[in-house]
This record gives sequence, C-alpha cells and structure tokens, in this order.
Amino acid sequence: MRTPRRRWLATGASVLMAGALAAAHAGPASAAVPVDPRPTPAAPPTDRVLEMVSPVDKGGQPIDHVLQVADSEDGGVIMQSLGPFADVQNNPGPTFYRARRGATGWETLGMQPRPNADQIPSSLNTPSFVAADARLDALIEITNYPFVPGAFRPGGDAANVYRVGPHGAVDWLSGEVLAPNGELRDADTAAISQDGQRLLLMGSSGNNQRRLYVRDGDRTVEIGFGPGNAPLPGARPAGEANRPLRAETAMSDDGQTVAFNPTNATGSAQTPLYLRRDALRPNASTVVVNRSRRTGDPAGTVCASADRFFGMTRDGGEILLACGSPLTDDAPATGSGVYRYDVATDQLEYQGTVPGTMTELGVAPDLGRIYFLVTSSGTNSLLVFEDGQVREIATDVGSVNVGNGTAALSPDGERFAFKSATGVDGSYGGQQMYVYDATKGTDGTLTCVSCRPGASSGGTATFGTRDTASPAPANSARTSSFSADGRFYFMSTAALTPEAPEGPASVYEFHEGQVRLMAAGTDEGDARFVGVSPQGTDVFVITRQSLLPQDDDAPVPDLYTLRRGGGFPPDPVCVDCTPPAPVDLGGERPGIVPGSLLPVPPTRGPVPPPAPPKGPSTPKPKVVSRRGTGSTVRVRVRTKVAGELRISGSGVRRAHRRVKRAGTYTVKVRLSTLGRRKVERRGRLRLNLRVRLTPERGDARSVRTKLTVKRTTKKGS
Repeated sequence: MRTPRRRWLATGASVLMAGALAAAHAGPASAAVPVDPRPTPAAPPTDRVLEMVSPVDKGGQPIDHVLQVADSEDGGVIMQSLGPFADVQNNPGPTFYRARRGATGWETLGMQPRPNADQIPSSLNTPSFVAADARLDALIEITNYPFVPGAFRPGGDAANVYRVGPHGAVDWLSGEVLAPNGELRDADTAAISQDGQRLLLMGSSGNNQRRLYVRDGDRTVEIGFGPGNAPLPGARPAGEANRPLRAETAMSDDGQTVAFNPTNATGSAQTPLYLRRDALRPNASTVVVNRSRRTGDPAGTVCASADRFFGMTRDGGEILLACGSPLTDDAPATGSGVYRYDVATDQLEYQGTVPGTMTELGVAPDLGRIYFLVTSSGTNSLLVFEDGQVREIATDVGSVNVGNGTAALSPDGERFAFKSATGVDGSYGGQQMYVYDATKGTDGTLTCVSCRPGASSGGTATFGTRDTASPAPANSARTSSFSADGRFYFMSTAALTPEAPEGPASVYEFHEGQVRLMAAGTDEGDARFVGVSPQGTDVFVITRQSLLPQDDDAPVPDLYTLRRGGGFPPDPVCVDCTPPAPVDLGGERPGIVPGSLLPVPPTRGPVPPPAPPKGPSTPKPKVVSRRGTGSTVRVRVRTKVAGELRISGSGVRRAHRRVKRAGTYTVKVRLSTLGRRKVERRGRLRLNLRVRLTPERGDARSVRTKLTVKRTTKKGS
C-alpha cells in the first residue's frame, strides 16, 4: 500500500481552487487522509436471531423494498410490494405495508387507501412514497388518484398529497392548496417534520406559478411575503414562491421557520434567500438571509452569484449557505464563501471558502461538515469542508453521487461511505466500498471495508437497495446504511470471511476495523441488505431463500431481520382440543393469513396523531463553564455516563477526551489557523461550539455553547 498523501487546501479562493483541481489528477487513485488497514474477518454475531418479517401469503408478489425504518426499536418498517395482501384489496402499482414486531411475531397491515367504487385505479395512479413519521403510524404519499371525491379535477387529474394510516385511513392534506377555482393544479411536498404532523407543501400550475404552504395539523398557512414584509394573505409580488433549494431541510420541525427562494422576485440577477420566522403565528415576518453585511454596501444588496443553500438545522436555529460574492467584511473578494446564519440574532458569520463548481454529496445535521466532489479533466476528487477549511479525502474516486446510490452519510454526519471502481486503496481492483471516518485522528481516516488483506482485487461491493440497479427502485426510500454507533452495512460478492460464499452477494457489517458476515447469499439468490434500525437492533435483509420453516413460498422474495436478542416463543401445541374463540375487537375483520401476518381490526376516518417517539436514554452533557485565553479555550463539561467527549466548531480544531465515569471534565480546545487570524484581525471571535458525548452504550447526545475569544493585549503596549 502506498504511503498516503495529506493535503490541506487553503481558504483563499484562488489557492483553494488550484489545490483542489491539482488534486484531481489523471494518475492512479490515492487518498489525502490516512488509510486504515483493511478490515480483518471476525466471526458472525452470536447475539442475533433470524426472524421473518413479511407474511407468507403475499399474493404471489415479492417484498421488493424497505422504504423507512422506525426511529424507535418497536416501530418496525414500511415495506413495498406489488402484491395485494393483508387488508389491501386493489393495488395498481407499488403498495405500502407496515410490519411491526408483536409478542408472538411480526404484524403486517396495509397503508393503502381503498379505491373509490366509481373509479378504478390504473397504472397512471401509481403512488409515490414521501416519508413516514418516526413510529410509522402514518405515511405521506403523492398520487393523482382521487382517494377523496374533492380531489378529482374535470379535464385532467391533479397530483395530491395524502396522509395514510393503518388500513388505508386517509387524510387529504393538499385540499386547501389546490383551491376549487383551479388556479393551482398539482401539489408536492417540500419538507416534512420528523413526527409527520407538519409539512411544507408546494402548489404549482401549468404556467410555472408556485406557492408554498405549511400544513400544521388541520390548518394550512401560506408562506410568502408582501409589501414591507407583511404576512400573507395580502399583496403578492410578481415572482411567486419557488421550491426551496434544499427541500428536506428547508423547514424546522415545528414548522415555524421556513427558508425559500422566490423566482425573479427582485427583477434582477440577484437571488434572495428568504426566511419566514414565526410562520404559524400572527406576527410572522420575512427577512433576507443572504443580504450583504459589508461596510459601505448599499442597503438591500443581495448575493449576486453562485448562491447555494446547504441546509437548516432541525430546530430552525441556524442556516448554512454559500455565495460567490462577499457578504461580510472578513470574507475574501473572490471565491464561493460559506456562511452560517443565526436565525435568532439575524447575524451572518463567514466560515471559509469552497470551490464554486463543487457537487454537494451530504451535509451533517449540525451543519458542521459538508462532503462534496470537485471534477477536473474528467477526474473526481472527494473533499470535506469542516472548521473553516477544505480537506481532501481521496482523488480519482469515479462517479460518486447520493442521487444514484453511490454514497451515504451517517445520521450524525461523522462518517461518509461511497463506492468506487478506481482503486482508491492501493489500486485495489473492482468496485469496492469505502468509509471515511471524521472522528479518527486529526484528519479522519479512510478504509476500504470490502478489500481483503493481502489481495489486489476481488468481488463487487454495493449498498444494497440504495443502488439504482436493485429491483423495483423506490421513490424517496429513507433507509440508512449506518447505525447510530457507527456500524456500516453493505453487500459484496467476495468471500470476506471464512463463512461467506464467493460469487453470490452477501450482507456484511463493518465496525471498528472488523468485518462480519450477517447473511449469506446462495445459488438460489443474493442476500440483499435493505436497512438497519437506528440502534442496530434490526438488520433487514431481502432474499429468495427460505431461511425459516414457515417461509414456504420461496423463491418469492421475503423480508427477514437479524434481530439482536430476538426470537419468539414456540407455537402452542393443541392435540384433541378446541382452540379458544378469537377476541371480539369490533368492526369488520380481514381473514387470517398464515405466516407472520396477524389479524387486526380495520379503522376508517382521519388518521390519529402518532404516539410521540421514545426519547434517547443518554443524558445530555452539560457545559458548566467555558473560558478563552489567547488561542486556547477551556470548556468544563459535566457528564452522567462514561464515554468520549468531543468538541468541534468553526474556528477551532477538534478536541476530544475519553471519560471513564460520571463527573466534570475540562477539555482544552485550540483555535484553528483561520480562527487565530480572525482574532488578530478583528480583535475578537464569536465561537459556536458543539459538545458531543458518545457513551459506551446508547445514543450520542450533543449540546451547543457560545463564547467570545478576545485578542490578548501584549505587555507594554
């Protein structure tokens, strides 16, 4: 293996671009961060039990996708099939089902509204899955089939947004958006809160007219601006509100903060990024986020070129954006500057500079890290922006893009996985899987998790259903390849452990330098990874193999889970006895289907609000005090559990400390080169630090703390 190169790219725009493009050379691939040794084989886990999730009788059709895994361990999965089973009577296309673990098996029920008697669905009415709430009590879908009478439009169908509950209970969400006068004809979703109760909806017409609305419970509030930033309804400027630049992070979870970008609202080349504050309250107001704060710029000067919206934190407190023209006094005159916007104070802070021609691959939820691609002469380099600087991860990585299933980001944004056929690790041949871990060392590390020690090639690695080549691609599937503790799951046709076969695709787990076989493929079919629960309790796999006795419809693909601590009690044996009568649950009941499907009572009417998700068990760390002296900041943190404390933020170098027991600890944090320069130039620097506690067991928790570091006064001055 070659000695890895390490390259830091300067924050000045011209130097940055030159360094980034020079890194993307046409020679053999190499990594700019340290390359960890290839993983060593480990024995399969002994704490997991195989359970069958899907029912035996699926109408002869396969389970082809897992669309979302619940945030809570007892919430189950949303799966997709072309088969009508459970209480679903008709399905013109992909049909959605929820499987949830019960006391004696997995229970499956339909999440598909029943069709109207006077209008038979067709293939043109194929529903599109958007998302479900955290416990999968309700899902959001889009279809042009009129599940409610008012949704039908004479002269053509309209795309509508519905909330669907168990047994097809349906709530029409876009009814107020697509007004009866026909001004707007199609509705779409632009964002959804984690509890599924608030949505950012967009209504559009054939002449490019678009408007945004927040749906909160039973009310719909239009998001926009009028003269003097007056709340709507009221006079509307010429340019209607357009789709947000990053739809999935453009609304806070409480629906009160919305970022949007209107079309030609100013009649100029400038592109204002608007923020609606207190959107659901009567005193709502609108501000321009990307307006200039430079001394001497005329009032109302807005970002004029290369604007980019990276995202908003879930609580709506901060926004990350980029602009090709300087917006603050400390930003360089050229280059694409990155800025962090504080919603509460309406302050914009320059963070650093990134290449203006980059392709964004992922942004950490706390906005502290951006992964992106830079292309030069047909060669792609993978880079990360963190703490005000750009760091090169690897060069010549091939075509990496989240949209085509070749990249994945961990839930906390600290790990990034991608597949590449260019041999990033010592020119190892074939399409392999790589994981960058930002938590290790100063620069992070890169590991080829599917490369075998001592070999130069072998097998083909993939993400599973994240890949576009997988069967029956699903729209908006929200499955993850990472668990909360950093375990990564993938597929490979190589025998990476002694127990694994060579040839069929098998499912593997990578964690702490080791790779384990989870589910083996056979000549009957691959084992296909489709998702993992947040805590890693369930690892879901689809396979044509019959892995348990009750699976008697092979080779029709079924959904299984390898569940940590799983297993059900054996079925009771009844010989020469009368089984007890079923409990009368009231209402019409579907017939009993053998397998893991249990009968459940149907419901009709509006979908009830979902139960609140269970909160994480790990107590948050508490910042007791923080003090800045010169180029060093000391943060005292109180923790109630053992684990690792890690502090990061713009303007500082990452710092960490291992704590063996509960107590109060001091973590020393040093300013970065950029941070020291800001202090010297401006005399002070406002720091926004993230304090993260990763316990030995349980969820990682984090808090934020702010302080101001002042320039030290030299003696005798």
